[in-house]
Amino acid sequence: MYVIGKGKLFLKVRSFPLPFKPKSLQMKQLFICLFIPILLIFSTLSTNAQSSNPDISLHVDNANLKDALKQIESQVPFRFIYNSKEIALEKKITLHLSKKPLNVVLNQLLVSRSFSYKISGNNILLKKEAARPPQNNITEPVAKPEGPKLVKGRIENEKSEAMPGVTVRVQGTNMAVLSDETGSFQIKDLNNNSVLIFQYIGYKPKEITVAQQDFINVRMLQEESKLTEVVVTGVVQRSYESFTGAVTSINAQQLRAAGNQNIVASLQLLDPSFQVFQNNLSGSDPNKLPDIQLRGSSNLPNLKGQYLSNPNQPLFILDGFEVPLQKIMDLDMNRVEKITILKDATGTALYGSRGANGVVVVYTKQPVPGKLQVSYTGDFTASTPDLRDYHLLNGAQKLQAEKAGGLYTSESKDPEFQQWLNEEYNRHAKEIAQGVNTDWLTQPLRNSFGQRHFIYIDGGDSYFRYGVDLSVNQSNGVMKGSGNIKYSGGNTLSYRYKSLMIRNYLSVSQSDDSYSPYGDFSDYTVMNPYWRVRDANGKYLKVVDFINHTGIRDTSKIANPMYNGDINTSFKGTTQTVMDNFSLEWSLSRAFKLRSNASLYQNRQEANNFWPADHTMFLNYGENDYFRKGQYKQGHLNMSSYEINSYLDFNKRVDAHMFVATVGFDLSQNTLNNVMVTTEGYPNQDLNTPIFGAKYLQDSRPEGYESLVRRVSVQSNFNYTYNNRYAADLSLSTDGSSQFGTKNKFAPFYSVGAAWNVHNEEWSKKLNISYLKIRTSYGSTGTQNFPSYQAITTYQYFQNVRYLDRIGAYMLGMGNETLKWQQKNTWNIGADVKIFKDYLSFTANYYKERTQNQLIDLTIAPSQGFLSYKENVGEVENQGYEFDVRLMLIKKEKQNIFWSVNGTVFRNKNVLKNISAALKDYNTQQQSKQVSDSSSAPVQLYQEGQSMTAIFAVPSLGIDPANGREVFLKQDGSRTYIWDAADKRIMGDELPKYRGIFGTTLMYKGITASINFEYQLGGQTYNQTLVDRVENADLRYNVDIRVLEERWQKPGDHTFFKNIADKSKTLPTSRFVQNNNQLNCKLISLQYDFLSSRLLKRTALKTLKASFYMIEPFRITSIKQERGLAYPFAQSYSLGIQTSF
Repeated sequence: MYVIGKGKLFLKVRSFPLPFKPKSLQMKQLFICLFIPILLIFSTLSTNAQSSNPDISLHVDNANLKDALKQIESQVPFRFIYNSKEIALEKKITLHLSKKPLNVVLNQLLVSRSFSYKISGNNILLKKEAARPPQNNITEPVAKPEGPKLVKGRIENEKSEAMPGVTVRVQGTNMAVLSDETGSFQIKDLNNNSVLIFQYIGYKPKEITVAQQDFINVRMLQEESKLTEVVVTGVVQRSYESFTGAVTSINAQQLRAAGNQNIVASLQLLDPSFQVFQNNLSGSDPNKLPDIQLRGSSNLPNLKGQYLSNPNQPLFILDGFEVPLQKIMDLDMNRVEKITILKDATGTALYGSRGANGVVVVYTKQPVPGKLQVSYTGDFTASTPDLRDYHLLNGAQKLQAEKAGGLYTSESKDPEFQQWLNEEYNRHAKEIAQGVNTDWLTQPLRNSFGQRHFIYIDGGDSYFRYGVDLSVNQSNGVMKGSGNIKYSGGNTLSYRYKSLMIRNYLSVSQSDDSYSPYGDFSDYTVMNPYWRVRDANGKYLKVVDFINHTGIRDTSKIANPMYNGDINTSFKGTTQTVMDNFSLEWSLSRAFKLRSNASLYQNRQEANNFWPADHTMFLNYGENDYFRKGQYKQGHLNMSSYEINSYLDFNKRVDAHMFVATVGFDLSQNTLNNVMVTTEGYPNQDLNTPIFGAKYLQDSRPEGYESLVRRVSVQSNFNYTYNNRYAADLSLSTDGSSQFGTKNKFAPFYSVGAAWNVHNEEWSKKLNISYLKIRTSYGSTGTQNFPSYQAITTYQYFQNVRYLDRIGAYMLGMGNETLKWQQKNTWNIGADVKIFKDYLSFTANYYKERTQNQLIDLTIAPSQGFLSYKENVGEVENQGYEFDVRLMLIKKEKQNIFWSVNGTVFRNKNVLKNISAALKDYNTQQQSKQVSDSSSAPVQLYQEGQSMTAIFAVPSLGIDPANGREVFLKQDGSRTYIWDAADKRIMGDELPKYRGIFGTTLMYKGITASINFEYQLGGQTYNQTLVDRVENADLRYNVDIRVLEERWQKPGDHTFFKNIADKSKTLPTSRFVQNNNQLNCKLISLQYDFLSSRLLKRTALKTLKASFYMIEPFRITSIKQERGLAYPFAQSYSLGIQTSF
């Protein structure tokens, strides 16, 4: 039973045994909430007809066709779109039908009048069919048609089920029949040249020429979805022809064809402006989130560390509600019906202060009415580490490099020290002679295997529908001990009564994450190959050697990172998520619809990291710190949010004029609480819970963070379409947020757009153009990816000082009551084209975006107690274009043979238009810090009129062959051996000039094969591998092979690298700024659909599809650098199976 108290809803369960043991009582209750509706579902199964073809009644006497259509509209959730002049010419109608399926009524009403119909979204398009013109221009002799004959046949769907009520019409005539309950039909008075047209609501029309056939077997295929012909923005739905924005729409089939990893990886292959940046540190770590941008960066990158999430990350909307990126990553791809990427102001302005970075709208599948159907998808993945970018020395080479680099020569000429160095050399040489050549790179790695299982059950009738989804996803990383396993379940219940529809979706998920106890992968890249990893008994050594620094007694222990994985080292995390989405739709009249939605979201995370006292991180602890050994770090993070919105839709057609409007509001609250505690002193590795710790970590205390953000938005959108040719959009919204100053809590946002559907012009029909839309838009949006209290002055109590009986407080941060949103103004112009009978299609967009009121730090007088505070100063401009083309080389629908190629080009130019004095001071500080710290990596500097990703370095003229020293070019044009930060200039830009994807797909019968590539051209990068692993390499540890083979060693050597014996540090120089051109094979896939296979017909299966994927099998690049420093990259191979019954 349900117990209500203090505004909360609880589920009280006395006894309910589960077939498993959830890890917490809370998860047990959540799973009970999930499975109770499932039990209710199976007790209310129904097999009524599909709601897309409801029963209706029609009673008209001597009425106009238009009046008959209006009577039908009052009973169904569809609206008719037609040519008013053609309808007005039809004769009066007398027809009486009671409780007949919609398609039966339409057939009797329309087919006899030579009208065809097609469902598009919530519209039914009517088209007057013209009689087939005589073929008088045929020059080749043809067989004379035979006399009239009778043709019979049977119609079934793709599940081999009989289809009653299908319209079978003879092209060019008024002859038509309906298939009976067994799917059978018969038509007389046909000849061999007769063409039969088969139509049924929700299925693709099909044409078959009679030829010599007396019996015809027909298989009807379902339309992909009503959603494929509308733009789903998450706030409104618009037809493609009336939408004026730049949008990419991706259906479930396209998403799955682009891979089976996750939604984000597939989107990267489907839209060039959706950029997923490779993280050279985390590689293929399964527990890391990707860095995503849509059309470039609009925020200053130096502020990223102050954000809770990437400030350039697009907004993600799931079924109408905002969700974090993690939820999209965890979402099973098989649940997705459609994804819409909104890029310009027409779409993003609907989200006001949240839409500046673009919006990704994900719409999940809804239950399909009919008999109970079970769908299963399984994926099995094998991954292997990718070490092709590492070129390290073996034992003999490493000893040779050490000798050449002077590692065994005493600089002080101390004979005792020299003797010790000789012994060290001989000891290492002896190890090599005994065959010690440890491949340290492979020690923490493995070939990993993962699996994913997804089950979906749905059914229902025209009133009640249900859907249940269950999934398990186990992803093991290539580093030993790393990976995660995710469980999720959800149920959808929807009920329709007349004009009211109610739907609720509840989902529960849990993710158990584990991180490798063997440390960072970079720890292994520096280990010398002549060091042993195990002792004589096969156990891991704790210390592999001693490294000398300046003298005999100046040595330090070298720890074996593999040792830590053999003790009770543990890095684990758990994430539990509950989400409930409720929606209500009420058709108030033919013109008005009310939509209300509410969402609750809760996310709880716990992280537990344990380092036993025997861990190598405590090797250097002295006697006084003996009882401090062993650490436990525990973190708790709770996120919760609610969102409520309501919209009133208006939809009215007046002759050739179509008016659509939406007004509504959206309000939300997001809370976050984060607490972290680190304790130390764990003498026993089995005492691995915080209660056994001796004390808090020295000089530390519990840490945490909390935030509360409230937002409200009032929105309106207006759309006007004239005769399906001209369209205009206007969006207005006003947003308020607690994140900004009290004087600027509200801000207006807007967009305007226009489109011209050239293909609907009469004169364009003579051209070979099937679709041509020209569109443009302009608008303003904002962003909120900032700390919640940045506008508020915050204080902290003193914890060890008091005055009398009172405790004072000091200021943590200075607020700014005038702080307001960053605002992005976006202009876009583009075109969508399909020509040559859809053999060639392409989309082109040009955009210009300017972000104003950049949030950066302004310098203030030190007497204020702070060096800076937040202010709206600075502008960033992005402009560029994107081009997407698809060419169908072979298109034989009857034989089911298709071959297509596709390619995209994306170009974005980023310019910093205005910066503050604080940012100029930051540049100066960075220059000074570079010199004082002798940092080898270029620091990020910001200059007006330049790219935010510009690379600053001192120009280099190369290595002097006479002495192996580098020659620099100063600002005045003179040459010098001395590096000077004042000589820095822009030597390249990390932002590539062009990037995109291209590929090809071949479909033959049931086989589909495809290959997809990603490329980037014109960008540069600073090759830090050459600096850290070749020139600044510490020869006491393993290094890149180029140290031995390509560094200067004697006068006259013409080399790229300086003297091998030169121990001076190389600072940022143009010598290491290299072109970063890449060609990556992202995916090779092979799929087979058993739709027409005998195997399928002999089993109870309705569908069966098998697939094979090779993920990132190879890459070609102009730059050689080590990748995956903390976690290596991997190559993956996956087998998949999809079936339903």
